[in-house]
Amino acid sequence: IHYILQQTPSKKFYRLLYSASNRGDAAILEGVYQSLEDVYPDANITVMTESPRAAELVNGIDAEKQVLAGFQWDISKKNVARAYLSMASHFYTRGMTPPGFEYIKESSNIQPYLDADLVISTGGQFLTDIYFPEKIGILWEHYFLNQIETPVIIYAQTLGPFNRSPYRTMVKTVLDKTDLIITRDKESKRIIEDLGISTPVHFTADAAFSINIDNCKKTPLDPFRKSETLPDIGERTVSISVREWKHTDADTAVDDYALVIANIADWLIEEKNVNVVFASTCTGLDRYKKDDRLMAAQIVNLMEHGEQEKVQILSSEYTPQQLVHIYKQMDLHIGMRMHSNILAMMAKTPVVAIQYQFKTKGLMGMFDLLDYMIDINDVDEDSLQQIVEDAFNQRAQIVDTLQSKLPTIQSESRRSARLVKEYFNSNKHNS
Repeated sequence: IHYILQQTPSKKFYRLLYSASNRGDAAILEGVYQSLEDVYPDANITVMTESPRAAELVNGIDAEKQVLAGFQWDISKKNVARAYLSMASHFYTRGMTPPGFEYIKESSNIQPYLDADLVISTGGQFLTDIYFPEKIGILWEHYFLNQIETPVIIYAQTLGPFNRSPYRTMVKTVLDKTDLIITRDKESKRIIEDLGISTPVHFTADAAFSINIDNCKKTPLDPFRKSETLPDIGERTVSISVREWKHTDADTAVDDYALVIANIADWLIEEKNVNVVFASTCTGLDRYKKDDRLMAAQIVNLMEHGEQEKVQILSSEYTPQQLVHIYKQMDLHIGMRMHSNILAMMAKTPVVAIQYQFKTKGLMGMFDLLDYMIDINDVDEDSLQQIVEDAFNQRAQIVDTLQSKLPTIQSESRRSARLVKEYFNSNKHNS
């Protein structure tokens, strides 16, 4: 996700670049948008994304197409455009317009970059080894912005690990030219500092913690949302968020942890008399490549009690704020998707987190709740069942912890925007 700030002599304007269409990224967009509006109430914010329709449907925000974000090792129109723009940037910054520039500018939709005074890049965790080479396109965007002398701030991201060559070298080269880096976890800050990058690095918190959960604004999605009835308030209910994750250790397969979660769901029904609701943050909206409802259906098919009324898969589309209110009705949330855990925490619902990337450990550590987390490679029925049992037994204490920690973490989340303001108002970039 990228965010662009534009300044005129009389008034500051901000353009926001946003990439992805799952509800975790939608929550990030809401958080950054609201935080920037708090520090710059007169801001004019434009969103660029690979999925403009999703930003409009979920966030109620008009967006432009982010054309050059993806990447493949081939001879393609996108790669030709990148090569041309990399060379043309030398002339552009000197007031010259090389042949073909206007055509490439329009077809690649880079005008917002050319207009920007500052670009903010944010998102979940996409600058990491396992997502390369696809995310080289994001690195190129950062490189191009440096070429046209536009400052870039990385905002509340998880970064790394970077162990594979040549990607480690690419990342170091690009991030060394970034003006400011803000991470959402301590491990990312350590990874960046270990790379020897000279750019200032700050650690705050995920941008989703900045959203106003009571701001359930109307969106174009509302008329198409079908009615789904949750279990009665008096009935004990556990929500589960799952995803397909193939980057596990060699002895751990998707089918393995799917069966474990199915057995845990059966145990909750049999032994705890609990309703089970599969409620995720990724639903394949606007052709997004991951739809966690399919993974949930796979798990339900493995359950002994999968056809009972006590099992439900939410199939409709919800905003981040609406998901918070859904999680608020739960006694416990078992989450793989990190933003399902964040939204549940914002609802002050106890969480048992299944970690598939280190960002989850960073999140649970901020709340001193690491005892209620298990790594995907360590998941077995006995271990997960014990953690869920402990969470039920300690539910009141966990709620107290969430209530006491949440205000500080929300403040840290909003501090990211204040760091942007401090940078933007610095002598170097004041006009």
